[in-house]
Formats: sequence, structure tokens, C-alpha cells
Amino acid sequence: MDSARYEKFQQYIWADTCLIRKININDVEFKDLLRHPYLNYDMVKAIFKYKKKVVTITSIRELRDENIISSEKYSSIAPYLDSD
Repeated sequence: MDSARYEKFQQYIWADTCLIRKININDVEFKDLLRHPYLNYDMVKAIFKYKKKVVTITSIRELRDENIISSEKYSSIAPYLDSD
């Protein structure tokens, strides 16, 4: 879709971010996290390897700070993950 076409109906599109159900990174199963469209197998594997090392992830930022996921990927995935 080109930008000219998108601009015609952009004002009618909205998303209620309050309805996003966050995934608890500490409770999620490997196969369930793997279903997330922003994560691939290698990322999920790295997250679970890190979880095994630290036992509990206290903040999703750890994934970025420990280079488990890139800053770009963190920006897209952070709204969907939680550590509580």
C-alpha cells in the first residue's frame, strides 16, 4: 500500500492500547512465546537461556541491556511483554 492511499483513511484507524494483553516473560512457556509474531526461534531460545541463568527477569529492559534482543526489536516487543 502506498502512502497516498494510507493517508486517505489514516484518520479512521486507531488502537486501544489498554486492550493489549501482556505476556508475563517469567511465566510463559517456550512454545507460547514462540507464537509471538515479533519473535523468532533464536530470540525465544536466547530469552529462555537468559531466564535459566537469572531465574527471574525483573524488567523487560534486561533483554535489551543484556543484548538478548536488539534495541530495535525491544521497541516493538516491549509493549507486549511484562515481568510481573
